[in-house]
Amino acid sequence: MSIYPQPNWTESLTTFNTANYEQSITTSSISTAYLNANFLKYPIAQGDETFTNTSNTGDSIIAGTLSTNTIQGTTTSSNISLFPLLTTQTIELGTAMTTGTIKIGTSTNSNHLGLLDFTGNTMNHTTPTTGTVHLCYNQTTGALGIANNASRTGAVNICTGASALSLITIGSTNTTTNLNGTVKNNSIPLTPSVVSMQF
Repeated sequence: MSIYPQPNWTESLTTFNTANYEQSITTSSISTAYLNANFLKYPIAQGDETFTNTSNTGDSIIAGTLSTNTIQGTTTSSNISLFPLLTTQTIELGTAMTTGTIKIGTSTNSNHLGLLDFTGNTMNHTTPTTGTVHLCYNQTTGALGIANNASRTGAVNICTGASALSLITIGSTNTTTNLNGTVKNNSIPLTPSVVSMQF
């Protein structure tokens, strides 16, 4: 700061004397390269910048990679939208993971997924020995297709690994069950007419 009083418009300006000001820049010359390396340049900052407790009330455009550990709403009841405008392309979550778990929601809330392309080999209940897993539990109309691709040549196994007596229930007293093709019992081919079913 200057040792002179602040100038005003009613008196002539005092003589500017550099000896009365603290000089914090020790370089012999201030060039554009020096300023670019040490100060922010509008509208694009240079180098790595560290911000603490930053509040942004507008929109942010990040062209590079966003690295963080937590993304959350402003309150515990705030809605969060991820990629709401994306209409094409692919959203990848944990595609490089070789171990670990991706968790979505809890057992007490509802999760809505569109077309889910599941590339894993196993879908399990979080507690392997207990609990019930429902597929399309709330579906009331429309067909539920399982392994219906016309080009499929592999087997569809249901409860084939059971080591104790298990009950497999298909349909109810109000449904019609259609068995197409050959029905086998202990590897002995049986025709549908000799299969005993109770509806």
